[in-house]
Amino acid sequence: MTNINNFIEFIDDVNNISRRRPQVYKDRPNYYEILTDDESIYRFRLSKTCVNYLLNLLARKLETATDSGSLKIPVQDLAEIKMKMFKIARFPLVFGAIDCTHVRIQSPGGEFSKTFRNRKG
Repeated sequence: MTNINNFIEFIDDVNNISRRRPQVYKDRPNYYEILTDDESIYRFRLSKTCVNYLLNLLARKLETATDSGSLKIPVQDLAEIKMKMFKIARFPLVFGAIDCTHVRIQSPGGEFSKTFRNRKG
């Protein structure tokens, strides 16, 4: 009976691995509205005038960099794309990459398992 219970617990654990916790969004304070100019300089080392100037300079760059239409997921020839990615980086079952994004994965193990270790925290 213990073996059956252990097996059932194991299956439950396996089923729960793929489930994600619901994403929680916390309200963040709008420091631009809350802080005075002096408080802004003290906290961020920038005046509100300087922040406003920088935002105006960077606005177009920020809009194009975060444009949701710029991320295209391939829908045809996935097998061929996965093979090309594997040849480039020896990374199995991948059909694309996003720079500076860390995605939690299960290590494939084997000879190259240390290649998949996240060294960024």
